[in-house]
Amino acid sequence: MACIASRAGKENRRARTESGRSREEGGKTMEDWIEFEEGQYAVSGAYLVSRENNAVRIVDPLLEIYSGRFGKRQMKGFGLVQNLALVELHEDGDEIDLLLDLGSHFRFLMENPLMQGGKVFTPNVRALLHFYPRKPWISLSAEDFESRLKRLTLI
Repeated sequence: MACIASRAGKENRRARTESGRSREEGGKTMEDWIEFEEGQYAVSGAYLVSRENNAVRIVDPLLEIYSGRFGKRQMKGFGLVQNLALVELHEDGDEIDLLLDLGSHFRFLMENPLMQGGKVFTPNVRALLHFYPRKPWISLSAEDFESRLKRLTLI
């Protein structure tokens, strides 16, 4: 996985979490489990997935690791989605997970991330979606990741 743009020296920003704090489950902070250096990383594949294994593909996804408040490492990501498909995905329930393939052996499951999107609901139009982890992501083996992908029905 290659960093496509360094963010060192930029203004401090903080990832938004459900509670507004940088502490995650189990008392860990993001800095404790983010294994990448600051920068922007291209994502090979990203899928929003419902509990029913329905999915929406995120187009042109990008993951950003940056220095947040007090110099702590933070993470956020963004990409394009069709909002109507995302609305349909929410019909399966409110909890939606994110599968991320960063290439090589870097594949992750981000459970129920905080998502913020545009308000464009025109068919076949994509809008920007931002996502922020609520808790540490789960590293997946290539086999587990591929198995999960095979079970998905794309909306």
